[in-house]
Amino acid sequence: MRLLPKIGLLLLLSLPGWAADWPMFRGPSGDGSTHDEGAVDGDGKLGPLAWQVELPGVGHSAPIIIGDQIFVTCPNAESELVLLCLDRLTGVTRWERRLEFGNRSAPNGLNNMGTPSPAGNREIVVAVTGLGNVHAFKADGKELWRHSLREAGTPAFRWFYSSSPFLAGDMVVCQMSQRPDGEAYA
Repeated sequence: MRLLPKIGLLLLLSLPGWAADWPMFRGPSGDGSTHDEGAVDGDGKLGPLAWQVELPGVGHSAPIIIGDQIFVTCPNAESELVLLCLDRLTGVTRWERRLEFGNRSAPNGLNNMGTPSPAGNREIVVAVTGLGNVHAFKADGKELWRHSLREAGTPAFRWFYSSSPFLAGDMVVCQMSQRPDGEAYA
């Protein structure tokens, strides 16, 4: 029997007191913390599971929360890497967009094409693939643009690109520190 991955989002996602976005890997500050007091109860516990949903395949990205939407990357049944948009309160899939064909795993088996977590705000969500291709979508799923990090030069990553992007004003920032010349590109 093959076990499918599940996203189980704790009650904190549907608590009326917790309205904060979690817009990128490790949250709004990039350190895995929140200042939103509605996220935990008085004992520091998160509470019971509100819902869970089976994903179509195993990805390694963390979900992000923007308003009433949750975004996560994973492979689908056709081995395409996709960006999923889920309803925050119910877990129902609102839309799915193909990012790459093929869900190759790294030789070390520790990551795959769906390792980078998406990032976003109320207007744009960005997903990066293991090949370093960057895709931007509006919150309704309309593709805005796509760009290859390889246009900045050949990356020297050994397995797959796995660094998650973040937004800084109107810029999308993607780490390329594994370049042989040591230059950084954003």
